[in-house]
Amino acid sequence: PHRALPVHGWLRARQRAEISTRRMAGISAVLVEVAAGVRPGEPLLRRGGEDVSANRLKAAGAQQAARAARDEAARQVARMDTLLSADAVSRVQRDQAVLALSQAQAQVAMAEAAVHEVETAEGYATIRAPFAGTVVARYVDAGDLASPGVPLLVFQSEGQRDVVLAVSAGVAANLRGGDTPTVTAPPDPRRAAPGRGRSPPPRRAPRSRRAAG
Repeated sequence: PHRALPVHGWLRARQRAEISTRRMAGISAVLVEVAAGVRPGEPLLRRGGEDVSANRLKAAGAQQAARAARDEAARQVARMDTLLSADAVSRVQRDQAVLALSQAQAQVAMAEAAVHEVETAEGYATIRAPFAGTVVARYVDAGDLASPGVPLLVFQSEGQRDVVLAVSAGVAANLRGGDTPTVTAPPDPRRAAPGRGRSPPPRRAPRSRRAAG
């Protein structure tokens, strides 16, 4: 026989993330509001944006200058090859031009590595949504200082929800995974929905996404 048991419960999203940082960081921009729906990978927060932008411009300028110097060194080697074939310069002069080209190529490689490093830092500065869902809490504003591990935003998935019920130990002892209880929400008993029971997983800290940096 079916029995009706009054129990307390709540709805819980299948996925939930507390957005925080691993290091002390200044928040330069908060790009979402509470109740905003976002897509996977959509920016939520930016940290220390001014320094990152300045470093990006500096690295890009150094890369452009290094490439221009390399191209000029390559043209100089071509000229030296032409002059050497006409016995207008010595081989030593031509070898010096080749050495200058090698040094310029090394400078380009260093500049490109610096650009990659800045791009990586810029990626860390932007904290993005780990999955599609909704922002359900916001604890930070632009200009605030974020402390390691302290939640800045709480984010959860949409779609199906789990109903978490608090039942007595005696009732729980008679429940099995796969049971199909019907949950009725007052005050309207017509708002009832069947569900499939699951054993609770071991207790653990809520899954969180922490920005590296």
